[in-house]
Amino acid sequence: MELIIPIYTALMAAWAGGSLWPSHYLKGVWTNLPEVLFALPFAYVLYPLIGWYSLLVLPWVYIWMQTGHANALPWGDGGHNTGRTNTLSPVVRRICGFLAIPLYTKPFCRVFMGVKGFLISLPIGGIGCIGWALGYDLGHKMGKHVYSELLSGAFMGASIALFMVVT
Repeated sequence: MELIIPIYTALMAAWAGGSLWPSHYLKGVWTNLPEVLFALPFAYVLYPLIGWYSLLVLPWVYIWMQTGHANALPWGDGGHNTGRTNTLSPVVRRICGFLAIPLYTKPFCRVFMGVKGFLISLPIGGIGCIGWALGYDLGHKMGKHVYSELLSGAFMGASIALFMVVT
């Protein structure tokens, strides 16, 4: 089972991001389906530990999957929209200011995705923070956004599998 989780989360992350399968054909409440499906493995690995309370992780993961990260997508190459608000932008700007990291640079994008990965994986200890950022970094180097989403999802799935093995 541990080997299936990274493949599953990779596909669901790319679907949620819209780069693998366009989700515009999903109407109404169904547009939330990819993010909810992405969250299922988190509930699955927590169920043996906390029972039905593990279902509370679904809205948590969904909310943080929905946080905008458009300012990090250009990965330091310019073309970011500074006027576009992102839920995490104020937090990431404060962290980068403390660390003296210039805004909208590659290190800024790494911090942005690391914070997002941390928040998504907080129910399993936040261990997805490095993999989420690494996935976007490697995907950007590969030249297509779909690779960023697939890799970040796969690394998050590997974090879930690691949590499953350790607990």
